[in-house]
Amino acid sequence: MNSALIAVHRETIPVYKIVVSILAALLISVWLVPSSIFAQPSEPTETLLNRASVNIDAGDEERALAIYRDILMWEPANYEALWNASLLYTRKGHYQQTERRKINYFTRARELAVIAIEVHPDKPRSHYVYGISTATLVDLMPNSAERIQLIWDIRKHANRAAELDPNYAPTWHLLGIWNSKLANTSRAERLGARMIYGRLPDDASHAKAEEYLKRAIRLDPNEILFHVDLAQHYMASGQHTKAKPILERVLVMNTVSESDRFYMAEARENLSQIR
Repeated sequence: MNSALIAVHRETIPVYKIVVSILAALLISVWLVPSSIFAQPSEPTETLLNRASVNIDAGDEERALAIYRDILMWEPANYEALWNASLLYTRKGHYQQTERRKINYFTRARELAVIAIEVHPDKPRSHYVYGISTATLVDLMPNSAERIQLIWDIRKHANRAAELDPNYAPTWHLLGIWNSKLANTSRAERLGARMIYGRLPDDASHAKAEEYLKRAIRLDPNEILFHVDLAQHYMASGQHTKAKPILERVLVMNTVSESDRFYMAEARENLSQIR
């Protein structure tokens, strides 16, 4: 993978460069450009944001994303549009059919998250989308010093998001899967990584993964992804008897969005492996 796609922006970026960078990011790919790019919005931003929120609740992620892109064409630093667009690109990236398309979506998500961090460093969702978009790219990267650094960065931003808003369920989900993946990394893998690329965090645990994933579910019991990832954590740690009833419950949950249907199918496949 081209490391330029996921370069970490540590320097302070002047506001005018942020504006230029987001406009460029939205224009360089034809499939990202909203149909109304040359038309001044006919409605107030708040009205457009409300409409996007209604579309998300109705499961129409594509239409919501189009609205957020429209807003960003005219207000490149709009906090709500930045973090929501980043999150939707991450969600949609998961069910793309090729690795190249996955990388395109995840990279777009992270580019928007980087801008959100630069413009709104004290907002919780900036740190959340930075963490989750980075996590999706890390999953596709080969071992490298850069990958190890990004793993540390995910925890840093997830923890900051939790400090700023402890009642936001997706942040606890992110911390849960972070702990699950690190806790399930073998000693040999850790040693190999440390000798070549750098030390992995050593304070992740199965107990923390379970605690955080369950906290996410308590805060938002209707989110299918949280249940599926808790079940997958149990499966990865050899606790199949705990995973099975969770997956069975998932199969009778209501699906609203394309993301829901994707994770429902994943739950069905996981359950078939247990049976």
